[in-house]
Amino acid sequence: MSFRPFAFAAVLLAAFLVSGTAARAATYGLAIGVDDYDRGDLHGAVADAKAIAAGLDDAGAAKVDLLTGKKASVDSVKSAWTALLDGADYGDVIVLSFAGKGDLGENGPVYLFGDGGALPRKTVLDWARAAEEKGVKLLFIGDASFAGGLERPYPKDLVGLRQSGETSGESAQSGVQPENDFSKATFAYGAPAGKAVPELRIGDGTRGGLSWAFVQALSGAAEEDSDGLLSDHELAVYLPLAVGALTEGQQQVQVLPRRSRPMTLFPTGAGGSNEALAETPLRLAVVGGEAAVIGDFPDVEIVEDPKDAELIWSVADEILTHRIGGVVASGVDADALGNALAKWSTLDWLVARTARGPVHTDLVSGPARLQSGARAQIEILPGRYPMLTVFDLGPKGNVAPIMPANAELADKPQNRRHIHQMFQVSDGPDGALHRIVIFSDTPLTGLHDSLKGMEASGKTENLRAAIQDALPPEAKAQVGILPIYTGPGASSPAE
Repeated sequence: MSFRPFAFAAVLLAAFLVSGTAARAATYGLAIGVDDYDRGDLHGAVADAKAIAAGLDDAGAAKVDLLTGKKASVDSVKSAWTALLDGADYGDVIVLSFAGKGDLGENGPVYLFGDGGALPRKTVLDWARAAEEKGVKLLFIGDASFAGGLERPYPKDLVGLRQSGETSGESAQSGVQPENDFSKATFAYGAPAGKAVPELRIGDGTRGGLSWAFVQALSGAAEEDSDGLLSDHELAVYLPLAVGALTEGQQQVQVLPRRSRPMTLFPTGAGGSNEALAETPLRLAVVGGEAAVIGDFPDVEIVEDPKDAELIWSVADEILTHRIGGVVASGVDADALGNALAKWSTLDWLVARTARGPVHTDLVSGPARLQSGARAQIEILPGRYPMLTVFDLGPKGNVAPIMPANAELADKPQNRRHIHQMFQVSDGPDGALHRIVIFSDTPLTGLHDSLKGMEASGKTENLRAAIQDALPPEAKAQVGILPIYTGPGASSPAE
């Protein structure tokens, strides 16, 4: 039995060597952002590049180049990349990010500059091979798309896509993924082939979901083991979950290759660039009626232009439409609006909380709308904290507690289970049901009591306050949001 101390010591030594190597390795960055194009400008790509550059600086990068607008061109990007690779040593990491538009191109997908030039994705792969030959790791963040649409219908006049046009995604599909051949490069794409990347309203500005989530990861939000180091496995888990929460499941981030063992990239920052979502009010636009009929709702701001709104309420059609998600509730009159607004104000807050540490969840049945009789399938992986709370928020905002099933189970640890849930979609009301999953360090008894009270009374105006009280900033918790859209895909005037 004497081999056990030796084996344990070997594991410790290996971990020390890996962490020590990562700590000594230098990180370099090249952040590119383009908003201005001849046909249809973007509004958040330059902000993305600046935020990534700042995040890399906060994480201790040795050198970060920022190329935005007219300064970003084929020649300037190639020159900056060459200089970074020439200066990098074995084991160093280069982060290359692009935020802007993409296009299918004549010879394959390309990333577009404002002057008409383009960076072919094939060139990015060639650069990754050159880095590997030198023993340098590459992390590529591609916050653009080439063709295709989102997973469900959405208000197209309110949401811009990061591509030259919403053409068919069929020609972008490819069964070959050359990224899987790399041992030292990691590629994070805003969407898989044939799907689009939208621009999002995040806080008070416009951003790309992948870039924003990556900045959170730079500050440590993606860490699973609290070792102060970011790995490709942690990004592969965190980025899709964080972006999925931001986009109601409309955007599916892809991280390649899928390695069996994690690859350490670089240390995270202490606090990052402070890009956490601020607590902003829910913006609501009223179409076909007077806003005065709504009354005064906490944490809700009425805006005139639907382009400035997150929710659009069609008074005549009694339809509630989410800016990126699409139709989320039907049959919403003035009396029913209060619960729906309470739900979406709460979801706004929960999305921000999710970015700090998401629950590992999977909507196995997919993001498309489920028809009546179809089965929704959910997986919840073991959480970091022991206590589990699960509840549903229906299309009109009704609350349905699910777990714990009773008071006796409220203080029983549930985080070691792999939970698979399945339920059948019933007839109406069509819209979006959200299953909320919370792993917490302590039992959320007060929240459980509040949710049961809301279920019994049918009144949910205190929903956000109850969850905020249960999850103060210092609380140790993970939050997951599973958006389950149902119905025949009915459209609203906004769509």
